[in-house]
Amino acid sequence: MKKESDKGIQVISRAASILREVVANPDGMSLGQLATATGLARSTVQRIVDALEMEFLVQAGTGGVRPGWGLRRLGDLAGPSIACELRPQLFRLFEATGETVDLSTLGGAEVLFLDRFLSEHNVRVVPDAGAHYPAYAMATGKALLAGLDNEQIWAMYG
Repeated sequence: MKKESDKGIQVISRAASILREVVANPDGMSLGQLATATGLARSTVQRIVDALEMEFLVQAGTGGVRPGWGLRRLGDLAGPSIACELRPQLFRLFEATGETVDLSTLGGAEVLFLDRFLSEHNVRVVPDAGAHYPAYAMATGKALLAGLDNEQIWAMYG
């Protein structure tokens, strides 16, 4: 039997899953598309989207569910981000090597690029800052995955 506190954690996890999909598809997703993408029942998605809309974290309308202005507001919280704090060190490394230097982290099974300095080489990969990429498909992601143990890898990929 689930405890009441487990239900609270589950709804946050479900809401976060919906928010990740909405942010990844800013042009809008229908409730059915969100249900399919998250593996949740459409009625559950509807209830969570309604609650997120009341907090301005999403906006729902004829164009589907889209990111709301409240998400931007959360991103504008006071205080420097880790990317801002590490930018001078990234630039020094870029100057010293002449190679592309990026700051990335794992977000689940994806790589999130936070900042970068691009080399002037003719052939280079240009990941978008703020974009998510499958960790297994990127050199940076493979390096980050190498720091995990087998159980963590299995939890991500099965």
